[in-house]
Amino acid sequence: AQGQKTSKHAANLVKDDEWWRERLPKIIANDRKIAKPDLERVMRWKLARGKFRPTLPALIRRNTQESIAKHSAEAFSRMENQDL
Repeated sequence: AQGQKTSKHAANLVKDDEWWRERLPKIIANDRKIAKPDLERVMRWKLARGKFRPTLPALIRRNTQESIAKHSAEAFSRMENQDL
């Protein structure tokens, strides 16, 4: 059972890496904002590769789709204008 769990986890990492490199940049380029499910996937991708932050998923879940869309659109706009 542990071997199956490990291989499934590895397969998910590969899928998430591909999504991170291929799909996410297109989503951001087309929409100029990020949707809540995509932000949650970014968080899962990051946590799979970095320091464990147990409160991060709950913090993201507390935000509404509207809030995430509004603030990510503003952030991407500032990045385009280099108004950081």
